[in-house]
Amino acid sequence: MSTKPSSPISRFFAFVIPQFIALLFFVGFPAGWTAAVPVAYTKFERHDGRVTATSRVCLLFVIPYRQATIDPVAGIDDRFVGGTTTYDRNRRNHSGTKSEDQAYLNIHGAETSFEVPVSPANIKTVREQAEAFLKDESATELSLFTVANWKFGVFGGGLLSLLTVLYFGAIIFGLLLKVIHAIQRACGVPPERRLWAKQIIAGK
Repeated sequence: MSTKPSSPISRFFAFVIPQFIALLFFVGFPAGWTAAVPVAYTKFERHDGRVTATSRVCLLFVIPYRQATIDPVAGIDDRFVGGTTTYDRNRRNHSGTKSEDQAYLNIHGAETSFEVPVSPANIKTVREQAEAFLKDESATELSLFTVANWKFGVFGGGLLSLLTVLYFGAIIFGLLLKVIHAIQRACGVPPERRLWAKQIIAGK
C-alpha cells in the first residue's frame, strides 16, 4: 500500500510548528522571566569633577533591553514599592498571597532620570555606595551589579537560562556537524565512516 506524499505546505508546518514551540519554551519563556526580574549593570565614572552614569538592564543576564546614560549625575535617591496582598475568599482561613516587594535606585540628571532595579534587601547598601562615590572627589570609578530579586532573578532565572543555552548549543552543534560532514563528503569519506554517522543511522 503506497502512501501519498505530503504537500510542501504540510511539510512546512510540520517543521515550523515544532520549531516555534521549542523557541517559545527554550528562549521566550526564560527571556520573559528574566525581563520581569532583571539584573542591571551600572557604572559611575568621574572625569574632571564631572560624574556620569551608564546603566544597562538585561534579560538573560547579558542582553540589554533598557539602558541609559546620565551625564552629569545630579543626585541619587531610591524608590520602594511594597508588595500587595491578594485574598482568596474560597479559603477558610482567608489567608492572602503577598507579591514580592520591589526597590529601585534613582539616578537623576539635570533633565532626565533612570531607575535601576535593586533587591529590597540591598537597596540601602547600593544607595550608600553610590552616594559615597558622589561625595568622594578622589574616586574615579564605581561598578554596581544589582538584581531585582535574588530568589527569582538569579536562582530561578539562572536555571531557566540554561534552557536557552542548551537550545542554542544544540543548534550550533547541529550546524557544526553538517559542516564537518560536508567537508568529509568533499574529501570522499564514505557515509558510514563519517563523524557520528553510526549514531545518526542508529537513531533513524
